[in-house]
Amino acid sequence: MPIRVQCPACGDVTHFADNDAGLAVGCLACGRHFRVPVPAPKPAHVPPRIVESSPLFANLASTLPAAASPVCAAQQQQQQQTVPRAARRRPIRPAGSKSRWRTYGLFLALVCGAGVAVVLMIPKRDAKGVTAIAQSATQPSSRPTTSAAPVPTDGRVENLPAGGVVSLVDLPAPLAPRSYTPATAPVGFVGLEGVECKGKILIDSYDSAAGPYDAQTAGDRAPLVSNGSIRLGGEGSRFRCVVHPGPGHRVEMSHSLALPQPAQPLAARVVAPPVRLDPFAHDSANEDLPERYYRNGNLHLTGGRTLALASGVYYLNDVSLDPTSTLRADGPVTLLVSGTLTLQGSIETANNRAAECRFRVTGSRPVTIGNRGTLVLDLYAPQSACDISGDGNVFGAVVARSLRVTGGRRLHFDEAVGK
Repeated sequence: MPIRVQCPACGDVTHFADNDAGLAVGCLACGRHFRVPVPAPKPAHVPPRIVESSPLFANLASTLPAAASPVCAAQQQQQQQTVPRAARRRPIRPAGSKSRWRTYGLFLALVCGAGVAVVLMIPKRDAKGVTAIAQSATQPSSRPTTSAAPVPTDGRVENLPAGGVVSLVDLPAPLAPRSYTPATAPVGFVGLEGVECKGKILIDSYDSAAGPYDAQTAGDRAPLVSNGSIRLGGEGSRFRCVVHPGPGHRVEMSHSLALPQPAQPLAARVVAPPVRLDPFAHDSANEDLPERYYRNGNLHLTGGRTLALASGVYYLNDVSLDPTSTLRADGPVTLLVSGTLTLQGSIETANNRAAECRFRVTGSRPVTIGNRGTLVLDLYAPQSACDISGDGNVFGAVVARSLRVTGGRRLHFDEAVGK
């Protein structure tokens, strides 16, 4: 029998199958976490004792052997003594003799009808579940969390929300952290369809594992990669990087600029797979987000405030930081963004390591980085156009469908991101 659950936050009613009982789920309407309640067990059914004198055997009496039909009086008396007097009922008198084939036919019809009904209901349930999972992975919605399912062995249960219908404290302990970066994903400053740098741009490299960034010791190993053309311009720009245009493409560069080594066209196109969310994940740390900044799956940081994020994975729709705000990662965090990403403030990470603050854009909405904010992050948005402007610093790596850098931006590739 379907389990009817009402969201404690928005009141939206959802029906779940019996085998969904006890699973952690997210509300499709508001994103609130709760657990599907476990129905109270039904009392055990004790079948009544049936003897051959019962009406159920009335139509079969003529087919039984003569020696098997009668039951001795002693046996009947003994069977009646085993049944409490309060449980004895007057047998219902049958309407008349019926053919045994009619009885068998009715029984088979009931069984076949129930089987057909179950078969018709199961695909409808599965189709609805598959549609919900596809929408959560490819489209912005008000539900930033993944759908309910058993916790996988490679998942992570961390900072799970309390409250709702059932407390979630009985879920398994934290397991190994999950990685949402495809194994074949490139690193560096990558614009898959094209790269354009125009202004007073600086691109260099450093290794955060060896220490903080130092302009005096900065390296020239930053990859600047595209499957198309790369355009470099701007008076006073310095490109201390390894430039890789796409196969059959070239680097368009101002005559006043120079590269530390000649451009090296790619032998084959770079492949950057999109981010695929695990529909069985139960590692959302969204409950730790303050309600004044986090509403309807969107995270908006304004008013010059600083928001500290605890270690975990956050499932979000739109994310925006105004120019005076700061987002601080106190431990390794991953922000899965299905909507628009706008970063005009600052992002600080533990130990100033970009690999501990990962932004993974799951859709194709635009990414905007502006103003004077200093960002320490590992951004992977292979389906989004990324526009970087202003005159701040970006430490880490950026991978996007197209990459455009203007103003006085300084991009410092963290070699530890690719390790």
